[in-house]
Amino acid sequence: MPRMRFPLRNRSPAVAGVVLVVSLVFVPACSSSHKPTTASTSTSTSPTTSNSTSTSSTTSAPTVATGSITCSGTGTVTFDPPLQKGGTSPETATITIAASTCTTSGSNVSKVTGATTTLTLHGPSNACSALGTSNPASGPPTWTARWIPSSIANSMVTFSGHAIETNSAGDVGFVFPNSGGSASVTGSFAGSDKGAGSSASTYTDMTEHGVLSTCRSSGLPQLTGKGTVTLS
Repeated sequence: MPRMRFPLRNRSPAVAGVVLVVSLVFVPACSSSHKPTTASTSTSTSPTTSNSTSTSSTTSAPTVATGSITCSGTGTVTFDPPLQKGGTSPETATITIAASTCTTSGSNVSKVTGATTTLTLHGPSNACSALGTSNPASGPPTWTARWIPSSIANSMVTFSGHAIETNSAGDVGFVFPNSGGSASVTGSFAGSDKGAGSSASTYTDMTEHGVLSTCRSSGLPQLTGKGTVTLS
C-alpha cells in the first residue's frame, strides 16, 4: 500500500471359466470283490461378465450476468506484516468484502445470495503513517468478485486507485476508485459501459484517532467494518 497521510476527507473382469471336479468313491459294505467305482461329476460355471456403466455429466458454462448489482456485508483489511510505529518492512494489505445481501437491476440474473470480493495492495513500508491519503495506484487495483450461486461467472473489477476517507460517523475507510479515478469490469455485471460506474468501499468501526492510537501503541494487524460493492 502506497504511503498515505492524514488528514482525511469526509466522504469444488470377467471371471474365468471354473471347472469343479468332484470324485465320489462307492465301497460296498458286504462284498470285497467289487472294485470301487468312481463316479466323476464335473460342474462348469460359465464366465460371468461384469457390466460397467459409465456416467458422464455435462457441466454448463457459468452465466455472464448482465446489468448491475449492489452488495453489502462485512469488510476486512488485513495488514501483513502488521502496521506499527516506525515500521520499515514492505507492506501487503488484503481487503476482503464478504457480502450477504445483493440486489440486481436490469439483469438476466434475478437472485444473487452472496459474494466474496478480494483485493491486494502493496506498499513500501508498514509504518502507521502509511494510513493516509488518496492514492493513484502504481499498478491498478483489481478486485475479483465471486458470486453465489457459482453458476454466475466471476467479475474482474479494475480501479485506477483508492482513497482513505471518513464517513459521516467519522470512521476510517478505503474507497475505490480514488477521487476523479476510473473503473472497469469484465465478466458479470459490466453494465452498459463496461463497468465505468463501479465502486467499492470498506469502512472500519474506528475513527482516525482510534486507528492511529492502536497502531502506535500495539500495532495494527487488521481492521474490520462494513463493505459495499456496486458494479454497473
